[in-house]
Amino acid sequence: MGLTPKQLEDHVKELAGDGQQTESSFIALIHGDYKLVAQCLRTGQLNANHKALSLALAGYQRGTPNDAWEETVKMLLQDINDPYGRAIFTFVRHGNWHEVISETSLPLNYRIGIALLYLPDIDLSEYINSTTAEAIAKGDIEGICLTGLTEMSIPLFETYIHKFSDLQTAVLALSHVSPRYFTDPRVTVWRETYRSLMDRWGLFEQRATFDMQFTQLSAISNTNHDEGRISSSLPNLAPAVALRCPECEKRNDANMASEPPAENLHPQRIFNSLDGHDGNACPKCGRHMARCAICDVWLGMSTAGSKENGGNDSADEDWIKMGTTFCQACSHSMHTGHAEQWFERNDECPVVGCNCQCLRMDE
Repeated sequence: MGLTPKQLEDHVKELAGDGQQTESSFIALIHGDYKLVAQCLRTGQLNANHKALSLALAGYQRGTPNDAWEETVKMLLQDINDPYGRAIFTFVRHGNWHEVISETSLPLNYRIGIALLYLPDIDLSEYINSTTAEAIAKGDIEGICLTGLTEMSIPLFETYIHKFSDLQTAVLALSHVSPRYFTDPRVTVWRETYRSLMDRWGLFEQRATFDMQFTQLSAISNTNHDEGRISSSLPNLAPAVALRCPECEKRNDANMASEPPAENLHPQRIFNSLDGHDGNACPKCGRHMARCAICDVWLGMSTAGSKENGGNDSADEDWIKMGTTFCQACSHSMHTGHAEQWFERNDECPVVGCNCQCLRMDE
């Protein structure tokens, strides 16, 4: 669509050379170039369908067809499975494009292109509205060319997921636009479900990669053309590491301290300092973090620790070593630095009675 005659000729000849004679012929037919249609049908290895299409087009170009010719075309159409061949037969049989865009075997983007070229405005609006509604009702992913990756696409993806159980396609596609341009609770649920599935299947590295790339896509960025830089409208935050409470699954970081605690918690149990002499407690449910399986000190750090260390590399390294690592198999936790030292000399978990070979879980 929208090609110059030279571009059209080069494009259809390339398709025909790749063995896609019917598609290339159909594209030429849309542009009204019957000579190019015939050339495409004669390119490469021909079969009976290509010859039948050539005869049908020749009969159509000669003038008003008779009843016998129409019956022959109708009979041939029943034996054609190729969507582009069917579309060509449909056109030469009826002599207009209205019947062609009703041919559901034809890819939707072609049908929309034909409608934009040949339908009057009123018919075009009705066709687009009805086709969009049909795509949403059927969960036809091709309907994205009508809805775009906008809020209109959410009902389409919802039907698509229910029909095909393909969560990944919806999540990956919508990650480019939500929450960057719009938010919808259904998208959030799909994304978190997708993350949980990857964790359940042991795809921890893939889930982490998804999280990092999703975070990059979520930033609302614009390019400064004068300086060639990309700036973000989101505030610049220091890199942070945070914990989630294993009981209530809420984040345990400094920002949580500003949220109202649970009513049954004593104020002194709220996690609001970096010292953690009494152990870090969840600000929501009040339960302590686990102890390090090696040093028996309470685990858990506030993300605010990154602010104090600034750009000091050694301080950053010490801070990382004070972070938490845990085994996905036995769930025992320890400080990252202690875990490194322990598993340099030992194969099994440091907890007495646990024979888990934690490092082998990554192999």
